[in-house]
Amino acid sequence: MRLKIVIASVAASIIFALSACSNDKSPKAITRARLDSFPDPVRPVIEAMAKNDKDKFASLILYPLQREYPLHDINNKAEMLRAYDFIVDDSLHRTIASSKAADWSQNGWRGWSLLDGQYVWVDDSIYSIPYMGKAEQALRDTLVARDLASLSVSLSKGWTPECCFRQKDGKHIYRIDRSTKEGVKPTYRLLMYTDTDKMRGEPDRNLQGYREAEGSMLIITYYFAYDDGSRVIVTPEPVDSPYPTLQIEGHGIVSGTSMDLLKAYWLDMLPTTDNTATPPAK
Repeated sequence: MRLKIVIASVAASIIFALSACSNDKSPKAITRARLDSFPDPVRPVIEAMAKNDKDKFASLILYPLQREYPLHDINNKAEMLRAYDFIVDDSLHRTIASSKAADWSQNGWRGWSLLDGQYVWVDDSIYSIPYMGKAEQALRDTLVARDLASLSVSLSKGWTPECCFRQKDGKHIYRIDRSTKEGVKPTYRLLMYTDTDKMRGEPDRNLQGYREAEGSMLIITYYFAYDDGSRVIVTPEPVDSPYPTLQIEGHGIVSGTSMDLLKAYWLDMLPTTDNTATPPAK
């Protein structure tokens, strides 16, 4: 709990400092002719930005809205309204509000994106905001530093956190890290812990692997290998399950057998120095 309070305090300080610099979100008039020039799914977004209508914009989002780990996802409209000025900073607001129809591209079943997908993706709803402003990036940098500081130097050097999961019907913790070596294709690492009380020590398993974006839907899948050739497969968003899944091939386990995981945040579960951890959300 103390860690959550510290993180919240850091976030509040960053947001206040950066939001105090400027505020260019005053409502702007938009003509019907200009609004009609945009594709149908994009018009509500443009109108909400032109009017600086936070409530309308938050209503257009498909939740949860993913943020780059270890930032927490935005799970509902109420959370989005609280985080609105943090995520929709002046730069994002200005870019969307002043965009032209030609700035939006249609991408088949993926819908419409602004400026080659750098800022926002829209289908029936706003389902992705890849853009990250200075305040959000500063908070993420702080969380990454805290995350890596909880590992030994031998585990932290040359890696950055990618994602984290916990066993849905058990106590196991799984964290995936990405190598930071420049100029080469990144490798990935899976650290497995049997319980939260072991998270400050050495992992029970440390496997190397790679990441693939598979199929027309570009489903992200991680593959990690044991020395004997068997492997662990982690799929954060499988098409046939509401939960992330972990599958082990080999070691006498029938191919296709998998366990359900829950998305988690390493810092939320990390034991304090008195060996207690914040209970994970149900």
